[in-house]
Amino acid sequence: MPTFEELKQKFEYYKDLAFYERAPDSAKFAMILAILYLLSPVDLIPDFIPIIGFVDDLIIVPMLFAWAFRKIEAAKALHQQQAREEFGTGPIDHCETN
Repeated sequence: MPTFEELKQKFEYYKDLAFYERAPDSAKFAMILAILYLLSPVDLIPDFIPIIGFVDDLIIVPMLFAWAFRKIEAAKALHQQQAREEFGTGPIDHCETN
């Protein structure tokens, strides 16, 4: 089971990814869509149906965020690679990636 410090580090990592200024627009759109879907009263399976009403939320929202974070990580890696090639330096941001 992860420790509190490990959870805190993971949270900070994903928060930094979510607010990465050079994130692809498609990733930003996916995160906004996930939040809107979670808050929306219109679902694939209506929330008022006991138990299974929340299953679509538990599947769709994490999938959208996972896809968005993968896109952002790839974009961030590409930007860092381009910076290393252009300037001959290491990572250009101040956040460490694990």
